[in-house]
Amino acid sequence: SYATGAFLGSYEWLRQRALRRTSSDILAGLLAGAVSGPIGWIVCYPVEVVRIHWMAAKPKQWQTVGACARELFHTGGVSLFFRGLPMCCLRSSVQISVTMMIYEGASDIIEKKKDEQALKLENNLILVIYNSMSNKILAWMDIIIIFAHLRTRTTKVQ
Repeated sequence: SYATGAFLGSYEWLRQRALRRTSSDILAGLLAGAVSGPIGWIVCYPVEVVRIHWMAAKPKQWQTVGACARELFHTGGVSLFFRGLPMCCLRSSVQISVTMMIYEGASDIIEKKKDEQALKLENNLILVIYNSMSNKILAWMDIIIIFAHLRTRTTKVQ
């Protein structure tokens, strides 16, 4: 998606800039991840708000996604599309910076040991990082964000 492109593009660009000032891939990954994670969310957040409302709606509440977006705009204005974005950016800043720092550290180790066992370690480490961070910690944060959107939606309707 375009958000992934914005995230990965900004991550690599920022990491290259950070590497000019520090020789540590780990620190560069930490710094670049702290900024690029929120960039990925900023570009897609309004679309995600519409998607959440669309999926949580009663059957046939809206005929099209565009009708959903228009009604959201008329009931909540532009600010409705950005409610919860600061918390989401804070969450992704921490999550992505730690994830990328660990990834860059693992990549450094693997570069030094270029063998099959190291490649298996990298794949397993990536899976462990993704599963532990995304599925456990972030699942709760995503649930909180969705409930916050639904709560503001039901508050506006009543």
